[in-house]
Amino acid sequence: MTRPLLLKSGHTPISAIIPYAPDLTASELPRGIALLLDAARLEKPETDPQEIPTALEGIPVIIRCRPLTHDTALSKDLALAMRMKADAVLLPQVRHGADIQQLHAYLDVQEVEAGLELGKTTIIAISGDNGAGVLNGSSFAGKSERLKALVFDPLAFKADIGLNGKESLVEITARAMTVMAASAAGLSAIKFGDTSGSDDHYSARAIMAQRDGFDAVMAATLSQARIARDSLTSET
Repeated sequence: MTRPLLLKSGHTPISAIIPYAPDLTASELPRGIALLLDAARLEKPETDPQEIPTALEGIPVIIRCRPLTHDTALSKDLALAMRMKADAVLLPQVRHGADIQQLHAYLDVQEVEAGLELGKTTIIAISGDNGAGVLNGSSFAGKSERLKALVFDPLAFKADIGLNGKESLVEITARAMTVMAASAAGLSAIKFGDTSGSDDHYSARAIMAQRDGFDAVMAATLSQARIARDSLTSET
């Protein structure tokens, strides 16, 4: 493992990230699980984003934002994260450490305007969803104390560079480069990817992620979240 993913001071390190579902409650979620909410989906009028954290108090909350290239949408997403007092924002299509510095500056402004503690909101960067982000892995070190983790997303990465089909040497190399970039910068490494199939298949993928050096993975269900927690906190 590179570095345990901590989004709340004094809390259990995060081993799995699970998408928000309306029927989830804090009592159902095992320790070491963070909740992911997509800001774009929370724009729907039937969803009141200010009510979601109430039923899940104590669970680390991550807001997925639109990329830096979508200025207006990103500004709305960050304002939503402030209203929800999210623990972290997840930024896709991160291509260089300069992107982290830009987001850091945006968060400074948003936190001041919202009356929140400066530096409260941390950053999780999806640098492994594009070729440039993988190749520029060394640029992320020291860019922001807010930055906590780099993410490798194999499906998005393959789409970005025009790969399809089964795992290739390029994908394997990019995965390793993301883990090494995170380790060199003192960050956690997170793996997104396929959550389909049986729990046994998911367990095998989670164990492989742990052996590859990842600290946390994406899960689709509570069952998968528990599997990920057990797999990524083991010493094997």
